[in-house]
Amino acid sequence: MADMMDMMSGDAWDESMFDDIAGDRPDILKKVTFLIDRSGSMDGTTIGTINSVMEEILSELDEHKTRIAVAEIDEEVQWKTEIPVSVSHIGSWERTRSGSFSNLGATFSQLADRLGTVGWQEEGTKGSAFYFILFSDGLASDDAKTDLKKLAAIPDFQNGRRMSINFSSVRNDELLSAFAGGEKNVIQASGSGAIDMVENAVLKILK
Repeated sequence: MADMMDMMSGDAWDESMFDDIAGDRPDILKKVTFLIDRSGSMDGTTIGTINSVMEEILSELDEHKTRIAVAEIDEEVQWKTEIPVSVSHIGSWERTRSGSFSNLGATFSQLADRLGTVGWQEEGTKGSAFYFILFSDGLASDDAKTDLKKLAAIPDFQNGRRMSINFSSVRNDELLSAFAGGEKNVIQASGSGAIDMVENAVLKILK
């Protein structure tokens, strides 16, 4: 009993230890991974549109029920956080800028390695639901097709809701479709209504 009292005082105190008792944890915790291609082919209007879409989406997500992971992809893969985190932890969207190469394959491989690790398996009281959203034209600089097969073998990816979003007329439809699990999950967006179209499509599968 003394040990418990010690834990409840000072820096060791953490209300989250009583989440289950208080009934505060959601039944299903949604874990959403955004993969954002910011290579040279995404420069200009495209990357600006993606930034606007991300700002809108993050402002609409449920803080209590959602955890977010974001990878930005060019010649390197840069994860904004090491594990999925709350929307408030991400904070306001930091607008990304385009780079050069598009190492999508490296991103798929890294995501495959991360899925199943402790930090990615935080659960609601009845489990987790996984979502994977790729913003890209599918024009990879590396062997993305092979690495996507590695990712596709991971159960959380296989069973997750997936979507590819493209804003360009020049694209690799095969790769975008393979990531999304079929052409029906590939969004081709363009024109003045692209931001609203993509925002609505993403929020529809997340709500």
